Amino acid sequence: MPYARPHGGNTAEACVSEWTGTCSAKHLAAHEWLTLMGYSPRLWMAAYLMDFSQPYFSDAFRASAIGTRVYDVHNFLTCDLGHGDIIIDITFPLSWGRHGFPVTVDWDGKSDFTLCCAPQERIALSDLASADNRKRAWLQALNPNRALQLREAAIMDMARFIQTEGTP
Repeated sequence: MPYARPHGGNTAEACVSEWTGTCSAKHLAAHEWLTLMGYSPRLWMAAYLMDFSQPYFSDAFRASAIGTRVYDVHNFLTCDLGHGDIIIDITFPLSWGRHGFPVTVDWDGKSDFTLCCAPQERIALSDLASADNRKRAWLQALNPNRALQLREAAIMDMARFIQTEGTP
């Protein structure tokens, strides 16, 4: 599934109907699917410091971000699929791994997926309806306005990189 914000918002419905999503929408959709399958997934949000040294950020973007710490909040799941709780992170398409994006290449059905960030703090979300609002509130608490603007610019810069580099 492509990585982009659904036009209909960060919801499971928009993610599936538009067949696109970021970590928020994709993990809400996966949570709903796993619940329908009889599992008990848990949705998490995790705060982490963005690493602009990654190869998918442009030099121009890096220059604009010098001296500013930018935090992001990432969504992922945990779920017991029969062998104990594992981390499930389906944020980026597998093909993006060749560009340095953190993806799970081979999954054995028992191990954690590759988590696409190094969390400094995690919060489990029990009310999925308020997940997007809680994420926005946490982002605002972590980042001054300049950092929030850079976070949005970073997401756009990643999208430009993939459009320029293409995927197989």
